[in-house]
Amino acid sequence: MEENLLARLEEIRAQLAERYGVPPYKILPNATLEEMARRCPVNKEELLRIKGWGAKRVALYGQIFLDAIRMSSSIAATPPTQEEQVFSVAEFLALLNRLLLDIGTVRVQGEIVQASVHPMYGYGFISIKDTTTKDHTLDCYLPRQYAALYSHLLDQGTEVIVAGVPSIYKTGKFRLTVTRVEPFGEGAIKKAFEALKKKLQAKGYFDPAHKQLPHPLIRTIGLLTSEGGEAKKDFLTNLGNFGFRIYFYPIAVQGERAEQTIKEGIAALNRLSPPLDIIVLTRGGGSLEDLKVFNSEQVADAIYLSRIPVLTGIGHEGNQSIADLVADVAVSTPSMAARYITERRQFLLDTLNKLEKDLPGAAGQLFSSADDSLRHVTDLLCHSYAKHLAYSRLRLTGTAGKLQLGLERIFTSFRTLHANFLQAGNSLAVLLERTRGNLASAEQLLHSLNPAHVLRRGYSIVYTAHRSLLRSADEVHQGEPLTIYPSQGKVTAIVQAHQCNEKKNILPKRSQSSKKL
Repeated sequence: MEENLLARLEEIRAQLAERYGVPPYKILPNATLEEMARRCPVNKEELLRIKGWGAKRVALYGQIFLDAIRMSSSIAATPPTQEEQVFSVAEFLALLNRLLLDIGTVRVQGEIVQASVHPMYGYGFISIKDTTTKDHTLDCYLPRQYAALYSHLLDQGTEVIVAGVPSIYKTGKFRLTVTRVEPFGEGAIKKAFEALKKKLQAKGYFDPAHKQLPHPLIRTIGLLTSEGGEAKKDFLTNLGNFGFRIYFYPIAVQGERAEQTIKEGIAALNRLSPPLDIIVLTRGGGSLEDLKVFNSEQVADAIYLSRIPVLTGIGHEGNQSIADLVADVAVSTPSMAARYITERRQFLLDTLNKLEKDLPGAAGQLFSSADDSLRHVTDLLCHSYAKHLAYSRLRLTGTAGKLQLGLERIFTSFRTLHANFLQAGNSLAVLLERTRGNLASAEQLLHSLNPAHVLRRGYSIVYTAHRSLLRSADEVHQGEPLTIYPSQGKVTAIVQAHQCNEKKNILPKRSQSSKKL
């Protein structure tokens, strides 16, 4: 039972992956499916306990897996009988969803009678009606990514083909979960073309500033076209044998797989190292219905995001496809795509040949022109040198005159300075002689005023008891001691009497003995 349940869970995962347009492992990992088959959870709480589940996944498709587990458990536990089986509502809806999942992806054609997109969450709802009976309608649900991708087609009155997986909600509401929307009919295709063109133009997809100019010398080419189509043969035939390295990636150019293979091919060629010089996307002619894949937004996105220049040769005349408008270079057919590459190569070779032929003459002309220019420059240089030399001589003569005048002034100043120096020397000698005479006179005067000489002439110096110099008799009193300093030695005396009533001292006359001495 566990192996059968695991196979059923893997089948449901594959169908959900197709519905949401993602790889199966992004729905649930293998380990999660194996754990579910082993534990057989019966509610969403038990699902959340299994590694790999999360609240978002449980909300999106948890109930589908629970219903499948419940149905498998119910069938395994109930032995087959001849009596009619009675289902609960949940079991019956699970049985229907199981049967609908077994159908897989379906394609339904109809006219859109109602369309809306949720302003916050981005998912959409459309209702399409049968264009023949006018009475039958089908409600469709578009997940957010598909509602955004096909927004230009969701207009009332547009005939479309929708592809998706049918299912019944737990409320009993039947809907088709849409993963692809295509315009149907020439009118719808043209209307969708204009709507998508307006949308992409607003996004800047056709801006010339975004276009990449291919390398002038293309050597490596990535080729995207069908494996056995005439487009590949025409392209290679017209490309010729010029040593191009071609990396061929087979794609579907129409049908359900076309968009996906073109996207994968452009991405794969962009991953090559070293980078290619150009990618060529081409196919043969066909009707608008056959070529509508080249008017899809997904192909436009792939071309716009390519880091390598893309050249389209879609095989139609007149009207351009969306792929042509987005491509860096667009031509009409596979043959013209090949000629575009070879003509660029040939133009480059012709240019090189012409340059090779013109090189000797151009070199001679260049050398002749250079010789003339050299002569002209030489003449100008000589003339300029002579003119500059004359000007320099004139300036040198003026400078020499100024220098001579300056030297004469210096010599004159030197002579004046020398004369002043001699005069100063004479004046200094006179001054010195005069100073010597003055010093001799001062010396004589100072000698005459020397107290020692005065004392030797008989005078003495008298000090009172208070060590003050005695100048007048009224400065001492009777009985006061005096100290007398004659020329040699000293004498101590006592005042016996003093006379101070006369203004003028009268020195005693010298004795005769003194005169004799």
